[in-house]
Amino acid sequence: MVGPTKRLVEALGDRLAASFAPDIAAQPKTNGSISPINNDLRFAKDKSPYKDHVLLRFWEGPSRNSSPTLFLRVGPNGVGYGSGARLSDLDRWRRLVDDEVTGGALVEAVTGLAKGRQLDFDGQGYKRVPKPFTEDHPRADLLRYKQGFMVRWMGAAAGHHRFSPFHRPLPETVRSLRRPPPVAGSQPLIERSGCRSR
Repeated sequence: MVGPTKRLVEALGDRLAASFAPDIAAQPKTNGSISPINNDLRFAKDKSPYKDHVLLRFWEGPSRNSSPTLFLRVGPNGVGYGSGARLSDLDRWRRLVDDEVTGGALVEAVTGLAKGRQLDFDGQGYKRVPKPFTEDHPRADLLRYKQGFMVRWMGAAAGHHRFSPFHRPLPETVRSLRRPPPVAGSQPLIERSGCRSR
């Protein structure tokens, strides 16, 4: 199991880099791109000692924990995909979501990804929309995210191309959260031209 999993990490890393994520990090080792197979039983309701799936992660940036990340989950019920990043600057995130251009581009990317898929979102930390925004804001759901923004979906089979519709713009999104705001105008949170699947 270990050998084939490491070879899968290497093969996927090469294809992701060649396809749409040139700076992707793929480390074929446990606590690199391969999550430990044993469960942390300290606070888990499920006391099974081992997971029933393999979880792989690939990230694009200097930090494994804070960079835009791709997840691949292979288990008995199918193949799962995930793409997301931590939100390092909440105030800037909210300004970008509030903006019609940048916020609209993010909604467009998510809407495109949702075609033919059932999406699962993770990262919302607020039950109510944070002030000064109102509950009827057109992107109220996005404003409630707190620590990170993650989109997950299931697929029939593994393939590097299945990541591209949403992850391709994420590195630039995270960089835009970290750089100083522009003096005039807005930079797209997710480039509209990068939202189409290859």
